[in-house]
Amino acid sequence: MKATYYFLLLGGLLPLAGHAQSDGKTRGASDVPYTRYEAESATRGGGATLKSSPQFAQADVASEASNQQYVALPS
Repeated sequence: MKATYYFLLLGGLLPLAGHAQSDGKTRGASDVPYTRYEAESATRGGGATLKSSPQFAQADVASEASNQQYVALPS
């Protein structure tokens, strides 16, 4: 009896968990007040260098960049 109760309870609640709720608003970087540029293929000057990291390590700045490459500016 107890197993049947749990089965019916889970069977009734699981379909509710499968549907995502949405308010229809855009999320992420689709509505930002700036323009994003990819800098890897650009011409670099003024001491700027292309840096990359072959592995994904959280400590590397390149882990946050697209294709794990970024342009480092001199300080």
